[in-house]
Amino acid sequence: MSACVIDASVALKWYVPEVHHDRALRLLERQRQGALDFHVPDLFLAETGNILWKKRRTGELDRPEMRRIAEALGAVPKTVYPTAVLLPAALDLAADLDRTVYDCLYLALAGALDCALVTADQKLYRALRPTPWRNLLTWVADL
Repeated sequence: MSACVIDASVALKWYVPEVHHDRALRLLERQRQGALDFHVPDLFLAETGNILWKKRRTGELDRPEMRRIAEALGAVPKTVYPTAVLLPAALDLAADLDRTVYDCLYLALAGALDCALVTADQKLYRALRPTPWRNLLTWVADL
């Protein structure tokens, strides 16, 4: 079985039809078939919840959809890691890469597990492509 870190940008595409929705669903299907394990830092649900709230504010989702998606995200099997353990490495990465600590928590986890960080966050992907961390990045559309 293979492992990967998934970020909020990928997970939301499982339930919200956005660009690369189909690719994100393939990843979820691989996980459901037992071919892939998902790993996330504990801020994952708070981050996805905040994105759902924003989509509710802009009218993209109504309240029942927002709650249904949040429940579905919570139910997807995944191993959750505490921020406290990842924070020292994430702070160093944030300082070195000039990226948010939030993004670097995902990257620190991928580094600790020596597995791919799958993202649909174009800014993050582009920023990390010229760094030594590019080897841990996987763009969702490349799946």
